[in-house]
Amino acid sequence: MTPFRDDHSPDAGEPVPGLPEPLPPGESLVWQGRPAPLALAVHAFHIRFIAAYLVIVVAWRMAAKASAGAPASDIMAVATSGALLGGLGLALVLGLAWVIARSALFTLTEKRIVMRYGVAIRKYVNLPFSQITSADLRMHGNGRGDVALTTEGKSVGYIYLWPFARPMKFAPPHPSLRALPDAATVAQTIADAFASERAGMPAAAPRIAPEANSPPTPAALPSGAQPA
Repeated sequence: MTPFRDDHSPDAGEPVPGLPEPLPPGESLVWQGRPAPLALAVHAFHIRFIAAYLVIVVAWRMAAKASAGAPASDIMAVATSGALLGGLGLALVLGLAWVIARSALFTLTEKRIVMRYGVAIRKYVNLPFSQITSADLRMHGNGRGDVALTTEGKSVGYIYLWPFARPMKFAPPHPSLRALPDAATVAQTIADAFASERAGMPAAAPRIAPEANSPPTPAALPSGAQPA
């Protein structure tokens, strides 16, 4: 499999869902999953901050009208128009998050992690275990979270990866399995796959650990791992 590629045909079929090419003989699927749309909207598109900003703008306009002595009908008109426009904007963000989440598919095999995403242009990022040096688990609550991967060798650009890149990590960017519905279980599955492949790797298996600001999740750590 190539390290990454674009597929400009959105209707192109896949020999295996989530993969641009068939798996080599002797390699099998371990896990596949998608981001949770609402979690992606909250943590990748920051919809809560957008909503708070819209509320502040509408409240400021209402206060300005009130201080200018405008009648109550004008103030209510500002509130109504603000609510309608704000609701439309938030609906667009939620719709975008849903479309991106449904188009994405993360695949774990016995030897690699493959990320497929993209709506108009389908993208693939292939990450063999030999190129992954660490994986950091960040929990967001309700079992949802991200698994960010630190890699060595040829890297993929941050813009190419977005929104499946670790926030604010630009040089090099970290591919990230974002908004996973059951992140701790996925992290444990990745750790088990790394451990199974460890004997065939030239270097030590990657470290799987929670991020410094993430609640500790001992079940997601392989034996001997230390927090990031």
